[in-house]
Amino acid sequence: MRFIDYNGSGGLDSQDIATSVAVEEATRDDELAEKSTPQQLSNNAGCATMAAFMALPILAILLAL
Repeated sequence: MRFIDYNGSGGLDSQDIATSVAVEEATRDDELAEKSTPQQLSNNAGCATMAAFMALPILAILLAL
């Protein structure tokens, strides 16, 4: 992320960083609204992760028996 000296103080201060972050967030929201793409497969990774976290304790219990 680039930080621009918005207030012309000659250095980066908290106002410049906050303004840069706000501009970046506003731009990112506009880009997401313009792109109406279908949901990507990487967004579905939580299901496999949760299944693995449930399967590991079950496997450990079965091995202990």
